[in-house]
Amino acid sequence: MKVREFIDGCRSLGIRVAIDDFGDGYSSLAFLLKHSSDIVKLDKSLIGEMLSSDDNENFINSIIYACHRFGKKICAEGVETDDEYKAIKIAGADMIQGYYFYKPLELPVFYDLLSEGMKI
Repeated sequence: MKVREFIDGCRSLGIRVAIDDFGDGYSSLAFLLKHSSDIVKLDKSLIGEMLSSDDNENFINSIIYACHRFGKKICAEGVETDDEYKAIKIAGADMIQGYYFYKPLELPVFYDLLSEGMKI
């Protein structure tokens, strides 16, 4: 109960809650129902397997659809190729992150890029 109270307190401050690395380790569909979140971050391992078969792609599309039906946003982690980007975009991910866009940066380097007007 204390976790739910903490999450509710965070939400009252405008903080959104994310489930990270969904599809890896101990995550499950039951976990999504049991734990309240605003965002579900699909693990890189799911994204990497998405294009290996139609069944995998359909399964991941179904996860995204189900999360949207429950009012959750989807963030696809670990997108590295143009094909992955296109597939996850078509699937309806709300946010996409990964090396496809840029490698991880130290904060000062990120600020330098922004101040130089480079597109990230």
